[in-house]
Amino acid sequence: MEYQLVPYPKTIQENVGKYTGDIKYVSDGDVLHDTIAQFFPSDNGVSTLVLSYDETLEDEEYILSLNLEEIEICAKTSAGHYYGAQTLMQLRQQFGDSLPCLVIRDAPKSKHRGVQVNYAQANVRFHREWLFYFIEKCGQWRINHLYLYFEWNYSFESISGLKNPFYANRTDIEYIVNLAKDLYR
Repeated sequence: MEYQLVPYPKTIQENVGKYTGDIKYVSDGDVLHDTIAQFFPSDNGVSTLVLSYDETLEDEEYILSLNLEEIEICAKTSAGHYYGAQTLMQLRQQFGDSLPCLVIRDAPKSKHRGVQVNYAQANVRFHREWLFYFIEKCGQWRINHLYLYFEWNYSFESISGLKNPFYANRTDIEYIVNLAKDLYR
């Protein structure tokens, strides 16, 4: 079977059957768990998505197991759980409500995975909504460093000549930093 996953995992072991139940996750209040709960809300308090921990795994490594009864993401760290949830989301986008039973094991090839967005050119405008969307996509792709490059087109509140509603400002940057921290990028 062909899987449309980005990045493609290290190993995929296919098993017989399909998971056809709803994916529900009950959060324990942790920031990461709240993020995963947004992806897979539970209305009845019964989890079908289990997060477990294994200290022998690498820091961002995860094992995503789908069987007929439940789904488990095993990781050493919260980042591993987040990346496993992103893979599960991609599987749902591809297969809908009938997910193949399988075991995926994956870990990033490098601890540092980055991308740069350059707002230094005169013809490049700062688009808030696009950048926020792009940051979320970076998390799905396991990119964990974002480099924003601004030159003259940053809105300094204290310098009237550099105040411009089309430039990024302090509020935008604070939002970007908090969004990235919440989503493990």
